[in-house]
Amino acid sequence: MADEAPGVTYDVAVVGSGPAGASAVRELSGRGLSVACIERLHDEGFGRYHRICGEAVSDRTFRKLGWRPSGCVRRVDTIRIAFSDEISVDIPVGGMVVDRPSMLSELMEGCDADLIRGSVRSVSEDDAGYSLELTDGRRIRCRGLIGADGAHSAVRRDVFGTGPTRRLQVFNCIAEGEEDVLSFTVGGYGDGFYGWRFPSGPGRVSVGFPRGHTDPSEVEGILDWGARDLPFGV
Repeated sequence: MADEAPGVTYDVAVVGSGPAGASAVRELSGRGLSVACIERLHDEGFGRYHRICGEAVSDRTFRKLGWRPSGCVRRVDTIRIAFSDEISVDIPVGGMVVDRPSMLSELMEGCDADLIRGSVRSVSEDDAGYSLELTDGRRIRCRGLIGADGAHSAVRRDVFGTGPTRRLQVFNCIAEGEEDVLSFTVGGYGDGFYGWRFPSGPGRVSVGFPRGHTDPSEVEGILDWGARDLPFGV
């Protein structure tokens, strides 16, 4: 991806370069459109953020995308939903656990788009398209806009005037261990929520739960952890 090009009015601006944003940039790039991708996180912060997050991608998604990353870590064939120690349901699936930062890098590689580092403060709309103001004062003009900027989306807030009815903070931990299935445990987490334990990289598992359930530092074999806000409603 090229460096930013100040003063350009883009055909499309994509806010966020996670899985949704990176997929949109890849799809639009090369179609004769000028595309900008605005990402608030820099290299080290971006890598850590996406390492401590969902890593499972279905075969169906890769088929629809027509592409599969080189950084596939392991195969997953089962989702397990446990309601107690005695009751659980296994659901056959097909998918891969991926190295997520590597996957996103590959998605964006070779895309004919400008990468703009910055956070969007506000978005306004007029007859010609959209104007995005960044927190450092820069402005970006575009005719079309894709908001892939997560739970605290400035695009959703300013363009559609909506936000999630509610947000729940969750922790996701990377710890030492082994796991073969995507396991969800329902009950015992308060407020009708759930916990999870997923396979991650070799010799590692991804362990998640809502805030207030457990101190992340007390997870057995903990290597790293991060917090996320999960939005509910529209």
